[in-house]
Amino acid sequence: MHATPLRCAACDTPVDAGPHCRNCTDRDGRVLSFDARLAALRTFLVRTAGLGPEEAERRSLALLVEMPAWRDEARARRG
Repeated sequence: MHATPLRCAACDTPVDAGPHCRNCTDRDGRVLSFDARLAALRTFLVRTAGLGPEEAERRSLALLVEMPAWRDEARARRG
């Protein structure tokens, strides 16, 4: 029998232990605010994908729409 994999309660990605992954929490283990998570994603996309700030923002919002903790705010901001 296989154990059900643990998933981050904030973004729904697999985790080894705990309720949240390291990308969704601060140093103290608290879930990041929407603005903090948006900024982190935007910075990551600019740095790794070479996107401009506006495109990185658009894609970050598209990703956040799929993440349970930030879904509603991302939908509201996308319009």
